[in-house]
Amino acid sequence: MTMTMTMTRNEYEEYMKELANKVYSDSNYSIKQYKADLDEVEILPLDLSAYPAIKEKTAKLINALFTEEDTDRNGNYMLRGFTRQESAEVNALGCNFGDYANCYSFFAYNSIEYFIYTYCEGDTTLTIYPDAESYIKGYEETYAWYKEAYA
Repeated sequence: MTMTMTMTRNEYEEYMKELANKVYSDSNYSIKQYKADLDEVEILPLDLSAYPAIKEKTAKLINALFTEEDTDRNGNYMLRGFTRQESAEVNALGCNFGDYANCYSFFAYNSIEYFIYTYCEGDTTLTIYPDAESYIKGYEETYAWYKEAYA
């Protein structure tokens, strides 16, 4: 009988890498076992309690879409993911597209729940801000970067 393990997103990412390396280095460890081992992991939900503007419905979607916790260059809480359905994600998250969007890279924002979604070739980030003041600062910096890069 196997026992379910619980992990954070970042721990799960590391665990997947370890198991993938094991597939290549241990001839007795199969892809089938790799998948079975991953199926025994429960990923802990994100603790978004420091972000009171995030609605319950949005929190569930964020938990489903993003696979890694991080911080941005300014120390703001950020999540990472990968998608092939960026427009659907932007709409589901209640975001508006920012100016200077193109098919390669863009940003979108939700000024009610205080977060900024960025996309570049499938890689996505979601930077979440605890209040309006920090969100506005983050938005202005993001807008300026995209304006300089794509105007």
